[in-house]
Amino acid sequence: MNARLRVLIALAAAAAITAPALTARAQGPGDAWAVTDKTVLVPDFAPHMTANVRTGDLLGDGSVQVFAAEPLRGQVIWMRRPDDFVAFQVGLRQPVRTHVVDLDGDSDRDLLVADIGSLIPSDENVGRVVLQRNVGGGRF
Repeated sequence: MNARLRVLIALAAAAAITAPALTARAQGPGDAWAVTDKTVLVPDFAPHMTANVRTGDLLGDGSVQVFAAEPLRGQVIWMRRPDDFVAFQVGLRQPVRTHVVDLDGDSDRDLLVADIGSLIPSDENVGRVVLQRNVGGGRF
C-alpha cells in the first residue's frame, strides 16, 4: 500500500470516528444518544479503521442505533446504546457497509453487510454481500 493511500485511509477513519455535535432521541427512557462536540463512540484500539458509519433500527422498536463497519478487524459494530455494543464477525472478512432490512419477511429486521473481501486491489472475485439474519429476539 503506498503512502498516499495510507494517508487517505487514516483521514477517512478519523472523519468517521470524530463527528460533529448530534442528538438523536430514541423511544425508550434512557436510550437517547446525547453526544457533545467530537464524542468518540467507537473505542480507539489498534488496528482500527472505520470504513462506514450508518444509523438504523435493527431492534424494530423505533430507537436509533449506530453501525460501524471495520474492515481491518473483520467486523461490524452494532451500538444499541452508547454503552451497549455487539460485534458481528461470523462470516465477515472485510465489511465496508451495512443496511437494515427485513429481507426474509418474518418481521425481524436483518442486517445486510457489503464485504469487500480484501482491501488490497485484486482481479479475484472476493467481494460479496452477507446476510446477518435475525432469527428473533435479537439473535443472529
